[in-house]
Amino acid sequence: MAPGGMTAKASGSGATNSETGPMGDGQHLDVHHVVAGLLVDAAKVLLCHRSAHRRWYPNIWDLPGGHIEKNELPAAALVRELHEELGIRIPEPTDSAFAHLRRPDFDCHIWIVREWRGTPHLASEEHDDLGWWYPNETGHLPLAVEDYRPLLERAVSKVER
Repeated sequence: MAPGGMTAKASGSGATNSETGPMGDGQHLDVHHVVAGLLVDAAKVLLCHRSAHRRWYPNIWDLPGGHIEKNELPAAALVRELHEELGIRIPEPTDSAFAHLRRPDFDCHIWIVREWRGTPHLASEEHDDLGWWYPNETGHLPLAVEDYRPLLERAVSKVER
């Protein structure tokens, strides 16, 4: 996972902006602009386990997604990232993101994904495992961002209506 729970591409090709540190100390933070897909099927959500060799957030569970490339719209980035990471094709979202998480070092748009073509599988070395989980079964999992936990339940509730 990337800082704050967003998946980061190993190539570091994601768009970043330098900003002054939150304490006004003159340090610069790279703000990583990322997207994530919250895949929901049969009241379960898909989580990806980040490989232990990852520089950012190794050996934890995350949502699939990644950096927005220069001049790329967030919805298009989601389509590209889910294909790269999971080998699936999704329609480009036309609605606004389900959630938007911001931290000093990242800005993440998260969409609920209910429809895709193909079977999600490990399509890159970024992850070493995938799992479908009921939200109430994730309490023992180390997540990249704790703020994911309530989003998992909200996403399933929204889809099940």
